[in-house]
Amino acid sequence: MSIEQSEPLFSPKELADNQRAKAELIDACISQESVLVAGAGLSKRLGYPLWNELLGDLRGLSVSLAARSDGRLQLPDDCAGDPLCYADQLRAQIEARPNGLARYHAFLRKRFERRGPRDALHRQLIELPFRGIVTTNYDPALDDELAASQPGNSDCHFVVDQEHAPDIARFLASLRLRTNHPRQVAHLHGRFDSPKSIILTESEYRQCYGHGLTTAPGEAGQAPNWTIHRKFLWTLLATRAAVFMGFSMDDPYLKRMLQTVVKDLWQWDDPPHFAVMALSADRKPAKDKAQLLRSDYGVAVVFYDNSNGRHSGLESLVQEICDACRVVTRRQLESEEQPPKAPSHVPRGMQQWMQKINQRTRARGGAE
Repeated sequence: MSIEQSEPLFSPKELADNQRAKAELIDACISQESVLVAGAGLSKRLGYPLWNELLGDLRGLSVSLAARSDGRLQLPDDCAGDPLCYADQLRAQIEARPNGLARYHAFLRKRFERRGPRDALHRQLIELPFRGIVTTNYDPALDDELAASQPGNSDCHFVVDQEHAPDIARFLASLRLRTNHPRQVAHLHGRFDSPKSIILTESEYRQCYGHGLTTAPGEAGQAPNWTIHRKFLWTLLATRAAVFMGFSMDDPYLKRMLQTVVKDLWQWDDPPHFAVMALSADRKPAKDKAQLLRSDYGVAVVFYDNSNGRHSGLESLVQEICDACRVVTRRQLESEEQPPKAPSHVPRGMQQWMQKINQRTRARGGAE
């Protein structure tokens, strides 16, 4: 009896390209110049919902509240390809019920509150020498791991908004090498214990990023408002190598910001950022997306094997990065040279990258 062998995930060339991208990702981590950007896929393993699952939960809340009052629910059955607008409709339906807004906030707080046990993968991500940690997640999983790694510094997280401008300043200052600022987790879209800060709907995204999605970036007459979120994210993406984990890379506002930075700094086909993504049996759409991210958004995709559907390949990849960083750290500790050498692994094209940033920043300042 013959056993049919499945087709390999990669062609020889694709495998070589992925290995090269992985080596560059490891170099970026070792250089201590990269920033982790964590998405919902990382928290899914702890029982928190993915974005579409959260919309399903909110629809359930809306149906439950409608049943307690007039029983009428004016909503489509699903998001119909526009989940952000669907989230707006869900929130409006919930707010229309007695005590609706309070119930909405209480639901979000409970759905993303602290839960255990803690996770080894999150612990490893905190151990990696990322200069900073940013998350679009509402839960405290990364906060708790960072607090455990920094005894005496329990205040290691903040929400990105205008009220926390001093925290944003400290976070950006901590990105410089050889500073004494402790690391923090920046919650880009809010945190569970401050439900009013949570950004979930189209109208909230529009207010947060200062524009809608109907026009191209920089289109005449449609200049975006440079909100604190927009300034913060532009600064990170323009000056650091971002490592995206737990993202589908389908968030339209995140893609718009990446596209803006690529346009401002002329980084087409020269990706300074990385996205760690799963590759399974249905591999063509993922590979097509990877090509688009590289050419139009400045993001090199590093795939891990997810043939088993359990994302164990992500754990293996993170372990490989951790091992590489420990080897470099051990070599530095064993070195007798004083002061210690700067990390030998520097992301490719860093000097040219910084020159372009300085030129574009001066040009932007002159225009304003």
